[in-house]
This record gives sequence, C-alpha cells and structure tokens, in this order.
Amino acid sequence: MDNQDLFIVQEYIKEFLASKERKLMLDGQLYYENEPLGIEMPHAFMTNLVDEKVQYLLGKEPSMTSSIDNSSYLDEVINVLSDNFLYDLQLLGTETSNKGIAWEQLYFDEEGILKRMLIPSEQIKPVWVDNSHRELKWVIRIYDIEEYMNNKKETVTKVEVYDSDKSYYYILDNGTLKLDSEKYLQLNDNEEFGHFTIDGKQYSFGRVPFVFCKNNACEMPDLKMVKELIDAYCHNRERLDKLLEDFKNFLVVIRNYAENPENAVSLDEMLEKRRIWVDTDGGVELVNPTIDTTANESHDNTLKDDIILFGRSVDRNKMISGNTPSGVALKTLYSGLDLKCNKLEIEVKNYFNQLMWFIKSYLEVKGVSPQDKEKLSILLNRDITMNESQVITDCKNSVGVISTKTIVANHPYVTDVDEELKQIEAENAFNWQEYVKQLKDDNEEVEV
Repeated sequence: MDNQDLFIVQEYIKEFLASKERKLMLDGQLYYENEPLGIEMPHAFMTNLVDEKVQYLLGKEPSMTSSIDNSSYLDEVINVLSDNFLYDLQLLGTETSNKGIAWEQLYFDEEGILKRMLIPSEQIKPVWVDNSHRELKWVIRIYDIEEYMNNKKETVTKVEVYDSDKSYYYILDNGTLKLDSEKYLQLNDNEEFGHFTIDGKQYSFGRVPFVFCKNNACEMPDLKMVKELIDAYCHNRERLDKLLEDFKNFLVVIRNYAENPENAVSLDEMLEKRRIWVDTDGGVELVNPTIDTTANESHDNTLKDDIILFGRSVDRNKMISGNTPSGVALKTLYSGLDLKCNKLEIEVKNYFNQLMWFIKSYLEVKGVSPQDKEKLSILLNRDITMNESQVITDCKNSVGVISTKTIVANHPYVTDVDEELKQIEAENAFNWQEYVKQLKDDNEEVEV
C-alpha cells in the first residue's frame, strides 16, 4: 500500500478501536456469556434471547434447492459446504445477533479445498464502497497475539488488510503501522501477497476474500434494544438481595439486663443457649427491619415484560398459564420473534449469495459448472411450534391447488424436500396420481 492508503488505514483503525460500535460488540459477547461488566448478579436474558432466536430460525437443517431437477451441481455445492453447514450457520447467527454483523474469511486448506473461518467481529473494520454497505473496498483485521521476545512474553497487535487483489500484513506499534517483516520473509523478491498460495505462487480471488452476514439492515446487535432494561433489572435484584441480607441482621433490645458476673454471657451465647438473665422488670425484644417487596416485585415484572417486548421474545408464561395457545393466538405470541427472524433471514440469504460467488469460482476451476440459467436457493426451516395434525390436514386439502413440491416442503415430517420427492417417486413408481389418491381422505380424483 502507498503512504496515503497506509495513513487512511491507521485512521480507520484508531476510530474503530475507540468506537461505540465496537464497544457494543464486546458488550454483546459479555452479556451473551452472562458476564456483563459492573453487574454483581447477572441474569442470562441475552443468552436466552439469542439462543431462542438462533434455534428458532437455524435450529433445523436448511433446504437447498436448484431451479433444475436432479441437479448434480447442487450436490457439488452441498459437498463444498460440508456436513457442518448447519453448525456453521448457528455460529454465524449467534455472532451476528451479539455483534450486529458476522464475518467469514475464505481460504484454501493444505489440500486445496475451499474453507471458511469465522472471525470475531470486533477484529474487523470494513471499508465499504457504497453507503448501503453491500460492496467492500477493504477489510482490515486487527487482533492481538502473544509472542516471546527476548525470552519475555509480550502482546503484539497484528493488522491484516485485504483488497480485491492483495493482502498486506503489519504490526501496530503505538498507533503506527509497521511492515510485518517476518511475514514477508516468505516471499520472493518484488513479490506481493495475494489471497492464497498454491505451489509457492500467489493467487487472488478477484474479490475481497470475506463474506458477511448482518443482523439487520442497520447492523444493530440485539443487545442495543434491551441493555438498559437488563441493567435496571439486575441492579434492582442486587438492591433487593442486599436488603434481604440486612433483614437477617435483626437488633436485640435488652431491658434491665442482670449484671451478675456469674451469669453474664455474650449475645452469641444468649442466642445459642436461648436464655438470658434479666431483672424482674426486664425483658428481651428482637427488632427486625421491615421491607415491602411488593413494589419491588412489581417493578421487576414490568422490566421483564419490557425485555420480552423490546427483545421480541416469546412470553413463556403465557404458554404455560391457562389454556395452551394455538392457531391465531400462537401466531400472535410468536409475532415478535418472527419479525426479528424475518430480518435475519433476509441477511442469511444475502450471505449465501455472497458465498455462492466464491463456491462457483472454486468449482469452475475444478471443471464443474451449473447448467444454463440454473439458480440455487436456500430455505431456512423454522422450528415452529405447531398443531401437526392441523398442518397435515391443510397439506391434504392443498392437493390439486398448489404443487406437490410445495406441499411436501410444508409437511411437518419432511426435513429434506428433494430427498422426500425422490423417495415418493421410488415408492409410487413415478405414479403421482396414485400418490395424490393416498393423500386424499376420500380418494377423490385430482388432476396433477
């Protein structure tokens, strides 16, 4: 990089490390781990909110489909994504929920296979081409490592900068970027780093080697909407706990205590032996401090309701009290969670489209290409609480109205739509008419 670009990168790093945006990312991770700073009695609200959201949207294996039937290209893509794709998606969903945006770096392993690596978001400063944050100019990664220098362990801040063609490696020393000379010993004279190395030669993707998944269009973490409410709840519980602790420290009022040396005992001994010597007109009274917990409990309940409302969670108390909700009531109960997940689902699909660009390029190098006009898509299967018998009935009633593929995709027992269709074809010897008859309770003839 030239001196001007290097100066700009330094300024970006300085601003990012001191930004509220990065502070909120770090807070998001701490609250998710139930270790918020400055709170003695944390309550795991964010753990529940984030896990509920991720498992609801990404708890089941996503369905990947092609616009072409029996696509061999789809099989190749699924193979590249590997069997850990669901696990990777859940990590991605958790990261973006906690920090507003998640980042994966593309690279090749030693066997030349395309891989992805989730990078902590607080290490990434993106430089965007556009205001809508869709296209990357640079990705700057800042992270600390421990190295032994002169037999002493020290923390070194590394900086990596990626553009569409090259990679640059620096060490941040008192706010100034210096070339990471040891890293560049790997290169030949006048050679620069690309994005990956094959047989000792540098190559580039032709695009910044990162894909991102936003939590929403504003890249806002879930914590931002409820942080003050959670803090207020935790501090309120702390105050109540201290009051209850003080409640144990009752006062002992002793009137006309008999000062008989032979009978005089300490207060501890009095309480242990449960006897005290007093004069004729004497007595002992235990005075307890009074505390009204009703107002405190009411305030706690209000805070919890607000956390559920603004955190767009499901109020489980409404699910376990009285009649179990179903139908419209159940949809209303899940409306906040659905709204939150709708935003993330759009971003996950955008992430998948970015990822497909790299996978397509990788497969083309291997001589594998999609068919003409073939498009791949991903469907996230939400872990929806439902009345299964009603859904199955709705599927039966939809025969002849919508496609069989859509009916199968919405059936509660189906996890892999394409595999289920193949199984149906095998069992019915491609006789769809017979299959339709089996679905219909009255075996009514329906055109397919």
